[in-house]
Amino acid sequence: MIDIKNFILKQYNDTHFNRFDIIIRLLFIEEYFGKNKIGYSLYKKMQKQRKRKYKPNIFKKLIDSFNKSGFDKLYPIKVFKNGELKDGSHRIACSLYFNINKIPITYLNTNKNIVYLLKWFKENNFTKKEIELIEQKYNNVILDKNLFFIITLWPPVYNYFNEIEKNINKKYNIIKTLNIKLNDSELKKLVYHQYKIDDIEKWKIDKKLEYMKSYDKEIRILFVDFGFPDFRKKKNKKLISKKAEKIKKEIRNKYKEKIDNYFHDIIIHIGDNYEHTKHIKQIL
Repeated sequence: MIDIKNFILKQYNDTHFNRFDIIIRLLFIEEYFGKNKIGYSLYKKMQKQRKRKYKPNIFKKLIDSFNKSGFDKLYPIKVFKNGELKDGSHRIACSLYFNINKIPITYLNTNKNIVYLLKWFKENNFTKKEIELIEQKYNNVILDKNLFFIITLWPPVYNYFNEIEKNINKKYNIIKTLNIKLNDSELKKLVYHQYKIDDIEKWKIDKKLEYMKSYDKEIRILFVDFGFPDFRKKKNKKLISKKAEKIKKEIRNKYKEKIDNYFHDIIIHIGDNYEHTKHIKQIL
């Protein structure tokens, strides 16, 4: 058995999700339950472009089976040795729809790359509107499963919010952006709560707040999809994304000379891992 979050992460090529065919199947399931009017036609179009037979009734029987009995463990997902999906995209879509968190996996002794990037759909006659719907559904899955990172831009770089966001967006998919105006006590509460899950000393948090005191209390929150996060273990054995570390280092080095009263960490904060994402999301 494998956690479906871990399975989804294995379907990444650096920053790109490799299996948007799963998203098409998820949209099909949603139309089956009356939640959209586009899933059937997208699925039919995809199968035609892949030169596969269109068998909606077989898919609907599978959906009914999941709805009634959940995942049948006699039919595990088949995965190549490198972690990429060989067979089972319909069952993965059903697992996502019915919130089944643990799925049975069988690993094969061979490696193969089977990818359906957004590029494939763009090159196979899917319209701009259809691509946008697929992207939106994908983003909803990432948000629902907390498979993203939350970046906080602090008040001292208020004048550079747009510039920083634009630079991040060149490398990674920004799913959502929030601007939040706070008073002094609200900012203090937010900062303390954000760092509560981290192993940072209180005096350092107090120093951050002191150095931010003279700035207008407005922050920008970015919900960012890093793709495969490239985790490493810290000294405390907890995970931290190398991509998050790299972004923080680059932005701090670029902007620390541009603001007055610079103190370490008053420019940007990024959660280390998905546990941090869940924590900060609850605070927001």
